[in-house]
Amino acid sequence: TNIDSVGIITARDGLKVLAGGANVVGVITATSVNLTGASSGNYLNVGSSTEYANAAINIYRLGNGYADMRLSSNYGAKVALAGASNNTDEFFIQQDNTKTAYIYNEANKGITFGTNNTARMWLDNQGNFRVAGISTFAGVVDIDGNATFGANGSITTGSNFTLNGNAFTVTGTSTVVGEFK
Repeated sequence: TNIDSVGIITARDGLKVLAGGANVVGVITATSVNLTGASSGNYLNVGSSTEYANAAINIYRLGNGYADMRLSSNYGAKVALAGASNNTDEFFIQQDNTKTAYIYNEANKGITFGTNNTARMWLDNQGNFRVAGISTFAGVVDIDGNATFGANGSITTGSNFTLNGNAFTVTGTSTVVGEFK
């Protein structure tokens, strides 16, 4: 096999230079890695997964262990996603060096949370939070602003209930029918 190089190459076992590139078996030690290639397909494919064939990084691990990803730094760590080309309005998950965690969408857009491939909760770009279906909150729910209930909406409590704005108070178990203004 012919090798045309600038610099130093030392190889004993585990390096095969093929027509399509180099095949290396074992540990690779480098000061930096720059992956460049076509506009589609995997830049880094570990485990030969066929799912998400156009994913830039595709990790598929079999056997005993998770396919974890860990970032660590004494300044903090962040994973940033820029979905519209190479923009700066990123969505990111971050932990700073004081161990405070952040989930941010820098764009003037909302965040959707879902399960079972269905949207369940929304945080819009104005800070409004919406939950679909019946939700149970264990603890205090503090509403700073107005709460709107649909035609069949209700509030159920297991103990005392106080509405400070119009001084409405229910003590114990009560059922009230009617409208309060």
